[in-house]
Amino acid sequence: MTGGIGVRDFLMRGLDFDAFAGGMFPASQTLGNWTTVNVAGSWVGLGFTWRFDQASTARRDLIPGQPAKAGLPRAWGSIVWA
Repeated sequence: MTGGIGVRDFLMRGLDFDAFAGGMFPASQTLGNWTTVNVAGSWVGLGFTWRFDQASTARRDLIPGQPAKAGLPRAWGSIVWA
């Protein structure tokens, strides 16, 4: 199971921050008379997403006669540490 949070425009406009943590339920399997395998795991991660061209997109939406833009920004990038 995994859960996380995200903060939009974290330190500046167009920079999002995400954090997550999770783990798996412990499991055990017996393989023959003398072998048992136990498995458990957990993880923590942080990530940043940069959304480029936010200011120019916002200005373009305010120009009369131009259609409003909808959907995702034209470009974005991500870095995730896990």
